[in-house]
Amino acid sequence: MKLKSLFGSLVLLATVASQSLTAYGTDSYGGDYGNYGDNFGGGYAGDCCNPCEAPCGGNWDCCDGTAYDAGKWSVSINGGVTPMWFERRGRTQEFTRNGPFFLQPIGHKLSRFNDLFDLPWNVGIELGYMLCDRVETFVDFDYTSAQGKRRTHGGSDEDLFTRHRFNHYRAYDFYLGSRYYLCPVFCSFTPFFGAKVGLVARNKIRTRTRREDSLLSESGSFTRFKSDTTISGGVHLGVNYDFSCNIAVTLKAEAVWTGDWRPATANEGENAVSTLTPLVFYGKTGPILSVPVTLGLRYTF
Repeated sequence: MKLKSLFGSLVLLATVASQSLTAYGTDSYGGDYGNYGDNFGGGYAGDCCNPCEAPCGGNWDCCDGTAYDAGKWSVSINGGVTPMWFERRGRTQEFTRNGPFFLQPIGHKLSRFNDLFDLPWNVGIELGYMLCDRVETFVDFDYTSAQGKRRTHGGSDEDLFTRHRFNHYRAYDFYLGSRYYLCPVFCSFTPFFGAKVGLVARNKIRTRTRREDSLLSESGSFTRFKSDTTISGGVHLGVNYDFSCNIAVTLKAEAVWTGDWRPATANEGENAVSTLTPLVFYGKTGPILSVPVTLGLRYTF
């Protein structure tokens, strides 16, 4: 009887202890121990690739999308440098009016962009909209500027040469584009790539030119490139570093092609008295390739 009573007491004690532990687990953690995986986003062996904690709370959904939600807007302010190259360097001919026509022309290939201007800098603003958690469409406004340089060209006669001082290069860009966001890397880095197309408006480029020979010297201001608006488009890739669900720093590199820059081929000496003012045929630039590299701040709302 004593053994039977002791066994019954142990069974009763085990039952009470089991019920107490179950109640404690449910009240303290919002569920029993068997739901650990569900309470933590599916568990480490579930359908999430990366259990890192996102800045907004929860986990990055690196299997099915990025940290950006569909329907969100973003505003970005960007700035950087924009190296440029002429795809074609046509030949420029400057014919003086000393002696027979076409005598001793100053001929040379069009200088490289970086020989005519300093390294351009740019600043811009972008407005984006997330169509889904990976695809964003955007509009982009940019301003690009570069200080002009001095160039000297000589002719077949050692005593005949021209010196040019170029004014500022300025361009205003407008683009429509789209980009695709890839899987986040190390929780906070979100790489992307995309494309855009739009228009570029460029200012007129004038030069302060001085021409000299052994007898005469003169200077004047002439138009080298006409102001124009042309089509432009390109591709880009970059990465966002997400400080939080609203703020990110963006590093981006682009390759953008812009239409020909129209040279101002004209008889610059038609109203001049001096015999040094020439008839000038400026070389063509062909399409212009630019490679903007920018750093920006992105705010999402």
